[in-house]
Amino acid sequence: MTAKTERYFLGLTSGYSADGVDAVLAAVSGQGEHMAVRQVRYEFTPYPPALRRTILAATTGEAITAADMAELDRDVGLAMAAAAKKLINAARVARRKLIAVGSGGQALAYVPPTDAAPIGGRLHVGAPAIIAETIGLPVVADFGAADLAAGGRGGPVSAWPDWVLFGHERKTRIVVHLGAVASITFCPAGGQAGDTLAFDAGPGTLV
Repeated sequence: MTAKTERYFLGLTSGYSADGVDAVLAAVSGQGEHMAVRQVRYEFTPYPPALRRTILAATTGEAITAADMAELDRDVGLAMAAAAKKLINAARVARRKLIAVGSGGQALAYVPPTDAAPIGGRLHVGAPAIIAETIGLPVVADFGAADLAAGGRGGPVSAWPDWVLFGHERKTRIVVHLGAVASITFCPAGGQAGDTLAFDAGPGTLV
């Protein structure tokens, strides 16, 4: 499969609102900064009410055991795998074109870096191995972990893809991601990837 051939990737995520799984199927051609991305299909699958209550309990600091956390990781993984299967079936894309799944998991907690602890922390659940076993594709997950380990803030993780998708030689563009926590990406006219600025702006749709 050449770089010019369209390859299909699945994306899965759920934010702090914990309302359900956002799933997208994207067709990608080209490589690096010359990549072209086309949305093929999007599906939203709500969490079962009991699962959402458990997620929100974990995010708000209610008492939860290690066994409870293990079950939550499993149950979110199963929900994400089901959402991925639903998307694949609805899109009717040839199996040979499916390359991989990217899963942001379910965000539970974030601890920013401080002077005393320069490496921050984050906790996401969603059992990538369950998704991989169910779908039969490689799964890449926990995108912000490497940034935290390098002394960053763990996100937003959208700066580079925003530059690929929206960067322009003559136009400055600002991309707003209106999730539970809103983030902004600033793509200056004629800028390179390293000139792109992305940051969280504050509460978005979180209720």
